Amino acid sequence: MTEPVLMHPEATSDPRVLRWVLTGRSNSLAHATAEPDGPLQRLVVHGTLRRATGGAGWIDTELGAGREWRDIAAEVRHAVGECAAYAAPHMVSDTDLGELAQEVLEREIAPLAGAHGGRIEIVGVEGHTVTVSLAGACHGCPAAKVTLQDRFQRSLARRVPDVTVVEDSRSAARTTARPAGPLRLPFPRWRRG
Repeated sequence: MTEPVLMHPEATSDPRVLRWVLTGRSNSLAHATAEPDGPLQRLVVHGTLRRATGGAGWIDTELGAGREWRDIAAEVRHAVGECAAYAAPHMVSDTDLGELAQEVLEREIAPLAGAHGGRIEIVGVEGHTVTVSLAGACHGCPAAKVTLQDRFQRSLARRVPDVTVVEDSRSAARTTARPAGPLRLPFPRWRRG
């Protein structure tokens, strides 16, 4: 008997596509969703779904023609759970976590940071630690550290429970170094009477 799969659906920009986020699973599920005799491909063959694709800790399902989520959600949830339960489990690799972190960064965090003139980049992944570099308005901003913990780390932790997001201390040292030459402030020149 397999353990139940913890998952929840997330809306996407396309109302016909639901992303099923699998808690504690960061391995790629692409192979499991494409299995010809698998539960999701059976739904595709029957027209319930148009397609099913997977990635690091998620499975996307797209409605078949003429279908509504309210009518098929339970059936799709069951198929996603079955698909994930029988997918070959493996330890979370640095590559899997890196792909997942990059996806979450691009989808959820980068637009937020960019809207405030900042940038967050992944500089390394080792074990369950994702190291990032803060640049632009994010560097030195107290809100950026909150974004890393409350948004980025929490979103990753839904798939990899013991993940940690840390700032790269070397990037902070490089960006705080004072440029050579006189310091010029962006103030207009004062004119004397």
